[in-house]
Amino acid sequence: MNTTKQQIWDQCDVNRSEFLDFLRQLIRVSAQGENEIQNIVTEKLKEIGLEVEKIEYLPQDLSVRQEFADPSTVDSEKHISIVGKLSGSSVSRSLMLFAQGDTMPVDGGKGWERNPFDPVIEDGILYGWCVSDDLVGVASMIYAIKSILDAGVKPKGDVVVASTPSKHRARGIIAVLEKGYETDAVVYVHPAETGVGLQEIKQATAGLLSFRVTVPGRLPDTGEPGHTIFHHKAIDPLEKAVIVIQALQSLNASRGQKVRHPLYEEAIGRSTNLHIAHIRCGEEKVLNRVSPECVLAGSVTLIPGEDLSDVQQQITEVVNN
Repeated sequence: MNTTKQQIWDQCDVNRSEFLDFLRQLIRVSAQGENEIQNIVTEKLKEIGLEVEKIEYLPQDLSVRQEFADPSTVDSEKHISIVGKLSGSSVSRSLMLFAQGDTMPVDGGKGWERNPFDPVIEDGILYGWCVSDDLVGVASMIYAIKSILDAGVKPKGDVVVASTPSKHRARGIIAVLEKGYETDAVVYVHPAETGVGLQEIKQATAGLLSFRVTVPGRLPDTGEPGHTIFHHKAIDPLEKAVIVIQALQSLNASRGQKVRHPLYEEAIGRSTNLHIAHIRCGEEKVLNRVSPECVLAGSVTLIPGEDLSDVQQQITEVVNN
């Protein structure tokens, strides 16, 4: 490790206690809501010497390419994204760090053995509300920059730090991009859901489209409560569902051959997958009746450049045929 990197790592160790205090502060103020978190973030960014901009926005007013969420699920409340900028010492590649500066509402701390807004460390683990989703990301990116500056190092390229509301499709990062902040690279500072926290960096992520297919059937024309003896007079949706599953499996095989991306091929050996995750049909304890319908649900991954509507159409055509 070169001298500069070692200096920064050493400074991170020096700042560790201060970092934990700041993270605890974010957890405590999160009880007062998102705006209070952003106020604390603003103060800290100014304190360490960054130029700070406050971006107020309504999520529904932002332009989103290929938005596929139901409009009713997009948050309608006004939000604030906070951006801190550190200008580089020369013209070089720029970097943006962003994390979720918001939290989920608490149902009275239900299921918690301690006050979720009174953070404590036990056996090396910090317990607190939304600590890993994503207040630790907010604190980490700020103190990464602070540690670099405290070590006497000035980045050559511009660095942008953004605390952006994201839950309930709040679109905070979109607000930052629409404001004109563009960098050569971006890091989303959020613990991976793999159990190792911020020790793991994901270099790519796939798009994910969930789908649900309802397969209708037809009950036999009888007033009898049992259908088994009349099954030949019914249209059994389960039998049709098997055909649909086979068609979707064929689509999965076809996409696996045609949809390719070098990053995914190198990392996991395949670029896309489609799978059925759930089937609902009939009642477990009623085995002598035909179900009126079966429901299949699953998901398919997309690679960069794939058009969402095209993949939706692929699934629709397979199901309809």
